[in-house]
Amino acid sequence: MQTALDIAGLRPADIGSINAHGTATEANDETESASIRQVFGADTDTVPVVSSKAYFGHTLGASGAVEFIATVLALENRLLPANLNLTHIDPKCTVRLVGSDPLPLEHPVAMKNSFGFGGDNAVLILRREDPK
Repeated sequence: MQTALDIAGLRPADIGSINAHGTATEANDETESASIRQVFGADTDTVPVVSSKAYFGHTLGASGAVEFIATVLALENRLLPANLNLTHIDPKCTVRLVGSDPLPLEHPVAMKNSFGFGGDNAVLILRREDPK
């Protein structure tokens, strides 16, 4: 995440939402939450976090592509989807999770996290370009 921010020339405060890898497993969600907090610091409490996997399942190698499209659509439609089936928030997941209702999204920059087996990680930063 930090490398993606550095390459983009952005700060954590420049990110308006995060589409997490979010597998809804203790090991992944606690680790990803801690990683977001490490990179975003105090900004962690203001950036909404959503996971798309509850909508599509974990499609393994296709997850990143499918969730990238979901992130693009969220930016385009200015609406973060709800975290489907979120009924209990693990107290170790200390991020601002989107609840059971979609959240308006005016901020034009989003981060998409994708993590793979064996430590393969990819983080993309997307920006909506509004027509002038």
